[in-house]
Order: sequence, then C-alpha cells, then structure tokens
Amino acid sequence: MTLGAFERHAAWGSPEAWDRYSYVRVKALVDKTGRAQPLIDAKGRVPEAEVAGFIDASLDHAINQAYRGLKCLRDGDPVASRLEAAEGVKPFLDAAFALHGGRLRPYYKYLAAELNADPLVKLPIATERLQQCLGDVLDPGGAVALSRLLADCRPAFVGARHAAVFEGWGAQLEWILTWSPS
Repeated sequence: MTLGAFERHAAWGSPEAWDRYSYVRVKALVDKTGRAQPLIDAKGRVPEAEVAGFIDASLDHAINQAYRGLKCLRDGDPVASRLEAAEGVKPFLDAAFALHGGRLRPYYKYLAAELNADPLVKLPIATERLQQCLGDVLDPGGAVALSRLLADCRPAFVGARHAAVFEGWGAQLEWILTWSPS
C-alpha cells in the first residue's frame, strides 16, 4: 500500500483499529523516507494522548461486566453470568496492557507468549496467576473470578491515577469486589 494509505490504515478509532496489534513487533525492511518505522511503531501502541481515557473506559467496562455477571449469578442464571464475565476479559486486558506504557492487548493466540516475553509487572499478580484467573473467568462462577481479579489489580490502577473509575461505582463497588455465593 502507499504511505498515505498506510497512514490511514488502522488509525486509532477507525474501523480497522482492531488490526493495530499486528504492528507491535514489525520492523520495516526498507524505509527510504524514514517515515514508515515511526508509523509502524505508533500503530503498535495506544496513542499517548489516549492512554488514560482508554484505560478508564476499559476498566469501567470490565467492572460493569463483573457487576452484570454477578447479578446473573445471584439471580440463578449461571449461563448468562458466564457470558457476561467472559465479555469482561477483553476490556480488563485492554486496561492492563495499556497501563504498561500504552501497550495493546494481544490477540488471544499470542497472549501467553506476550505475557511471558514482557510481563505486566505493574499488576500485583504473577503472570502464571493472571493466566489462571483469566481461565477461571470461563468456568462456572466466572463472574466471581473476574471480580476477584479486579479487586486484586485495583491497587495498580488506583496507583496509576485511575481511582475515579472505581469510585464512580459508589456503594456498588464493595458488592462487586467482595460478592460471594451464599
């Protein structure tokens, strides 16, 4: 593609933005203008000006999915609960990766390799534990696993100035982060 077409492809907020992770480890073989590699590098990250808002929105979405999943579990609908919780994995990972210098969430096929190559060291849980927690979200009661993961990682997000997202949930937050089946 032309350089102009490449500039537009996978632009932040565009319909092709889903393809940005494809550029995370790409190196230009030929870059006569010196403009290609900076474009590639920019596409492989959340734009710096967007990181804070992206983390906030993603984190809020993950908390919302835990809340919805817990309500379904409380109301006796375990299938709906698992579906709601599973939907919370993507935004949680979006927030967790972006917390680490604007990194993009990898495609799930590359998640383990990405976590092993460049762990999410700002999170207070080890890579192996994180992977186990993500898998637990897909099990019966997965909404509880998602809420525990959010509770465990809350200090990292609060310490990085994302406390307002948690505070925005008001009195519901305690219920979300501590709920357990009776």
